[in-house]
This record gives sequence, C-alpha cells and structure tokens, in this order.
Amino acid sequence: MIRKLSLLGSFLLLAGCASQFIDKEADLTLHNRARNRNIPVHIYQPPTVSTCGSPAPCPVALISGGYGVSHYAYSFIAQALTARGFLVVSVQHDLPGDAPIPRDGNLYELRAPFWARGAENLALVARQLEPKFPTFNWARPVLIGHSNGGDISLWYAREHAAATSAVITLDHRRMPIARVSRPTVLSLRGTDFPADAGVLPTTAEQQQFGIEVTTIQGAKHDEMQDSGPEEVKRAITERIIAFLSRPGFTTMRSP
Repeated sequence: MIRKLSLLGSFLLLAGCASQFIDKEADLTLHNRARNRNIPVHIYQPPTVSTCGSPAPCPVALISGGYGVSHYAYSFIAQALTARGFLVVSVQHDLPGDAPIPRDGNLYELRAPFWARGAENLALVARQLEPKFPTFNWARPVLIGHSNGGDISLWYAREHAAATSAVITLDHRRMPIARVSRPTVLSLRGTDFPADAGVLPTTAEQQQFGIEVTTIQGAKHDEMQDSGPEEVKRAITERIIAFLSRPGFTTMRSP
C-alpha cells in the first residue's frame, strides 16, 4: 500500500534529499486567483529523482479525467509512468456546484468554454508546481485525458503546441485531433461509442502526420479507468508505454 504524506513533507523531501528513494503520493489544492477557483490535484512521485535534471529533466504527465470522474481514478496509468521516471499530476477539473456540461446541441461550441477552462487549469498546474519540482520537464509535459479530459488535453495542445510533448486520449469524442505532426498524438479507442464526425483523422492523415489511433479490444468507454477490467487496463498501459518509449521521444527511465 502506497503511503501518503503531506505535500509540505513531500516538497521538503524532494528539496533536501533528492537522491533518496521516494515512494509516495500527495494531495494539493491549487488556486486560480483570476477565477477564484480551486484546482485539486493528486501528485504521484517517481521512485527516485536522483537522475532527474542530469543530463536531462525527467518527464511530467498531466492527467485529465472524464466528466464526473474523480482525479483519483487513473492510478493504474500514473503508477505505470512513475515506475519509469515520470512525475504524474492528476487534475480535478469538475467541482461541486459547477454548471452541468451540455449534452445536447452543437457540443463542440457548447463545451468549448469547459475545455478552455480545463486547459487554463493545466497551464496553472504547470506554472505553480514547476518551482516545487524543478528537475522535471514542465516546459513540455505529456497530456493524458479520458473522454472529456481528452478533449481538454487536445484543446490545450492546440493552444500550446510548443509546450506539449505529446497527447494521449482515452476515447475522447468531441475535440478534433489537429492534423499536425507536433505534438504527436495517440488516441486509444473504446468499442461502444463512436467519435463525432471529423474528430479522428483518416488513415491517410494518420500516416501523413504520425498520429496513432488504436482500438483497445473489449474496452468500453466508462471502463478506461481504475474500475475497469484488468485486461483493459493492461492493454492501455502497454500501448502508452510503447508510444512513449520511442527513441528520442522522452527521457523515460527503465522500470
């Protein structure tokens, strides 16, 4: 069982004992002053940070969950990445009292403000956590998002392409994948719901821009989280690790 420490204690350990073995998680609530809005996050730290920053910073992944899904619900992805040197931050975008997300009409137009708010959350998370974890690559994080969180991640990447290493979506359905080569995109698809027209690139576009679209056999949209079947979670993490392990892509460590 992973032991949770206070965030202050975690920061002190990182600052004072960067070469020690670290195996812990931490909760933090950040604050957006402009919106007067809290942003709860859960931080997963890698086993060791002794090699981070030398010769290159260790990678960062920002996870955005599906609408109405807890930011704690993607630990299977976070733990696979932390074992390989990532610092992972799972972000809670939806808060009690928020207006419900639109479900009818032109969903791209109606949900765009929600995606823009989520992208602002991701930018703020990177800005506020970088001073606390300076040996990690906050300049170009990997973005991972499930469903509406995938839409948020793609919105951020469109607005901050140079500040995004890669985007990985789990069955997002509304935000079109940009037909560009950078940042590179992996979209893992479920089997029970189609994406909206134009969201996914054609086979020719995938080849042209290096975009990868892969169906996870047997995966249902709502099962691409901790509560899903073990075989589905295993297939998701294997595909993510293979995608991020390509030569020269990230500074991923061996587990």
